[in-house]
Amino acid sequence: MRRLLFLTVFLGGDIVSARAHSPVPGIGEFYNGMLHPVLVPAHLVTLLALGLVIGQHAPKSSNMALPAFIVALVAALAYPTPPVSDIALLYLALVCGLVAVLAFDIGAVGPAVFALAVAVLIGNSVNADIPSEQSPWLLRAGSTLGATLILIIFGGVAALLKSRWNGIAIRVLGSWVAAVALMIIALSFAPGA
Repeated sequence: MRRLLFLTVFLGGDIVSARAHSPVPGIGEFYNGMLHPVLVPAHLVTLLALGLVIGQHAPKSSNMALPAFIVALVAALAYPTPPVSDIALLYLALVCGLVAVLAFDIGAVGPAVFALAVAVLIGNSVNADIPSEQSPWLLRAGSTLGATLILIIFGGVAALLKSRWNGIAIRVLGSWVAAVALMIIALSFAPGA
């Protein structure tokens, strides 16, 4: 018990404030772009939810959804639009999580439509987060690569889980993703948020 208390105090004694949209100093624009989807909770949760849906319907869905995601993300990053709140991404994460939980048969087109929507919203969010002192094209290229790799990894893991445990693990993960998205959405309506 004393070791656990010591470890908690030791690790908690150097807590730095959370910087979800702040760049990591010293690693460069491209690598900051690659880390952006990992450091922004709404992006990570939504990419996990989309990966679950794509993996659950693999391989037919991945043939359409992954290229649609990449093309839509590149287009959204190339043509900036007025910023949209990350709450829209969380609503998509909630819907994708529920689709994974309920194991809806949405064919090959359903995951591609979700991928288009997620890519446009992530691209919009990345454009809004680019600091003026950074090179926007390097950061955008890194964000495209980072988000695509994360989606491929989550989709691949979900496809493996589908074949191993009859999709039960995907449903459990989908319920967790839906719950996390719903909690963050609910907290955004709290007074003072």
